[in-house]
Amino acid sequence: MPVTTLPAGNATIPVNNTVTPTSAIPANNSTTPTTTILANNATIPVNNTTTSTTIIPANNSTTATTTIPSNNATTTTITMITSTISTTTMPVTNTTTPGSSSSTRTSISSYKNCYQPIITLTPANSSLSSPLQYRRSEAFSISSYIQLNCSGSLSNTIEWKISHCTSTICSSETLQEQTIITTLSELYIPELTLDYGTYQFTLTVRMFAARQLSSEASAYIQIIPSNIVVNLVQFGPTMITRGYQQDLILDPGSYSIDPDTITFNASNWNYEYYCRIYPDYSFPSILGTDLPLDDPRTQQFNSSCFSNQSGLNYVGATNSPKSSLIILGNSLKSSQTYQFKVTMLNLQNSSVQGFDYLLVKVERNQQMLIVMGCVISTLCGENVEYQYVNPTTQVALFSTCTDNCQSINNITWNIYQGVMNTTSNVVQWTAFQNVKQYENIWFFGNFLIILI
Repeated sequence: MPVTTLPAGNATIPVNNTVTPTSAIPANNSTTPTTTILANNATIPVNNTTTSTTIIPANNSTTATTTIPSNNATTTTITMITSTISTTTMPVTNTTTPGSSSSTRTSISSYKNCYQPIITLTPANSSLSSPLQYRRSEAFSISSYIQLNCSGSLSNTIEWKISHCTSTICSSETLQEQTIITTLSELYIPELTLDYGTYQFTLTVRMFAARQLSSEASAYIQIIPSNIVVNLVQFGPTMITRGYQQDLILDPGSYSIDPDTITFNASNWNYEYYCRIYPDYSFPSILGTDLPLDDPRTQQFNSSCFSNQSGLNYVGATNSPKSSLIILGNSLKSSQTYQFKVTMLNLQNSSVQGFDYLLVKVERNQQMLIVMGCVISTLCGENVEYQYVNPTTQVALFSTCTDNCQSINNITWNIYQGVMNTTSNVVQWTAFQNVKQYENIWFFGNFLIILI
């Protein structure tokens, strides 16, 4: 039986108790040490009871706890938590307050009732064989919903890993990109960051309480080419006016836009041009296939734009001569409207192609080349021969002169409404008569017009 002797008036009571928790101690065994306090020549017995209890929780961990209660101000508690998951030893913490003393030692391998995180990614339902697709010019994000269940601590680490994939396997090497933050629950990928291809995005969440308690979830995304914006002339208007003696320059190699690159590479494309007399004829074709305007077979059709093809000159760069076409003056007839079409096929990827249409109204007199476009190009989406605008969104248009420019005395904007004639498959245009009436109400500006 251990004996502790204390001098009178001393506020600190050292205790030398040795307790060995073991499942071999019967539940009803008790040991009663005697503590003697030298105060006024009196001996005060203290009842200290040691009880050993063995508890086996449901999660296959064994917890043995020995508690030494006391009727005085000194308590020594030793707690042992064991588990088969991992082992972490916590330092001993001693706290001394007036009239009391506490010492705790904990050996922790895992917090009780601590489970692996549950991760849900959005967008979901992707795989290596069926990845989600985003265009390279589009920014996108992957968000995660993480469920944590740990009674001791919810602290965790988050890490995203990006791997490039083939059709059958993903690389073990992690793609490093400074513009991508990989330590947040949501992963944001800016536009033009990743090259074309398929990627695996893997989120790993680890618990601080037990590093082996971790979970992973993956999403698969394929970066595909964006649709190019083909412009036969600068800014891509639908119609222009030219004098019959003036040269007409169609230059998609200079004015087209590839959203995936900073500058458009004209040499990456194959160009074919087509022409018809509008709206009386369709494009010359054989067996449903349109004939390019430089094809000699077009001469047999009444819809042919040229009596001869000597006025057609390709003036593009050496590695892409057809990227620019000049139609010499006197090649087109006065008081006639022509529709030109260009199709462009990517030389590296035949599935990537684009096209544009342009109406050219030919007059007897020389004309300034006036072009127009949207101030914010993304608010005007191309739709074959026209452009889409949102009727509930304000749209701003601008105009400028690019050839044969003279002193400008006045600018007048005319607005037309088109209705498709289902019989002739031709759009009939009717002038909007109330532009002046709604000036500064629906329509604003002179050089620049804003439609509300």
